[in-house]
Amino acid sequence: MFSFSLPAIALSTSVGKDPGILVVGLAQTSDGDILVGLPDDRAKASAKALGVDLATLAAQLGGSAKNGKAVLVPLPAGQKLVVVGLGPIDVTAEQVRRAVGAAVRLIDALPAKAAQQVTVSLETAEPGIIKGAAEGALLATYRYGPTKAEQPGIASITLVSANKKPEAKQALDLA
Repeated sequence: MFSFSLPAIALSTSVGKDPGILVVGLAQTSDGDILVGLPDDRAKASAKALGVDLATLAAQLGGSAKNGKAVLVPLPAGQKLVVVGLGPIDVTAEQVRRAVGAAVRLIDALPAKAAQQVTVSLETAEPGIIKGAAEGALLATYRYGPTKAEQPGIASITLVSANKKPEAKQALDLA
């Protein structure tokens, strides 16, 4: 007998103090690749501690702005960051769905002692983009067949969005 339950999913207006594994984007611009969704204070603190900016570090670890290309970036103090390619900076809901799905699948495959908490911060504001991010995250957690006991999975997903209107919550509920 198979059973499946979706992880809890919620919206937040900012990245919390303990985001679990933080997912940010890497997008292509005419001036080069840029990180999307990483709070400035975390970017500065990580760059200072590591001696290199996170976009450069992600590229050194095999990441790129190619849509769906996800890479795990270990940070100081045991924090984890997943940088996922979004493609061109003017993203569509489908690009975000694919990117978030790739990032969550990467996280779901990581060895862990307990189910993971995931925060997705991609500067999503439009309801269609919020819905795409939620769909990608939830679809990536689906497993066909029995799961291995050593894979605890994803406990919760938080999508960061500056949109505080009811349409944002409706987009999440539709997903």
